[in-house]
Amino acid sequence: MKAMNVSHWKCLALAGLLAPASAFAQGRVVIDEEPDAMVQVGAGLNDFTTGLDDVTDPGLGWAVRAVFAPKNPLGMEAAYFGALNDLAGPDDAALMTNGGEALLRANLGGEGGDVQPYVGAGLGIANQSIVSRDDATDEIQTEQYSDSTDILVPAAAGVDLYLADTFTLGARLGYKFY
Repeated sequence: MKAMNVSHWKCLALAGLLAPASAFAQGRVVIDEEPDAMVQVGAGLNDFTTGLDDVTDPGLGWAVRAVFAPKNPLGMEAAYFGALNDLAGPDDAALMTNGGEALLRANLGGEGGDVQPYVGAGLGIANQSIVSRDDATDEIQTEQYSDSTDILVPAAAGVDLYLADTFTLGARLGYKFY
């Protein structure tokens, strides 16, 4: 095996640093002419429809999602998601949710199209804790609420619009059954 000289290592290190940054900035990773996988970053509104709906306000939700086979009839997703909702009770309390999910995704727009509607469902896990709204790293101890880790069943429907080789714009509606 031939040893690499220092300049080869510098080039590999630079490529390793730039590749993740460009994939994140582009919104998806393109392999061949059609994407085999992409990374999506999103934010939106999070609200509860049952259980906690009387004690929480709508809040910010966010997600980082890896989508595999996004233009094939059947694909998969793996995601980290989170949310922060103001909570009735202690003055500065908020409900913080962090979790992960995996979904099987049916892509409905036909293989290779630039407009890709989809539906999906799967399994996930979420941790919910009461934190200070001013400093989300400070947990608030209350007798009324306690931390919870729950299994959930996520469902989603959305559409991805492929605007260029390196950019996708999408809209999504998701629901998590706890």
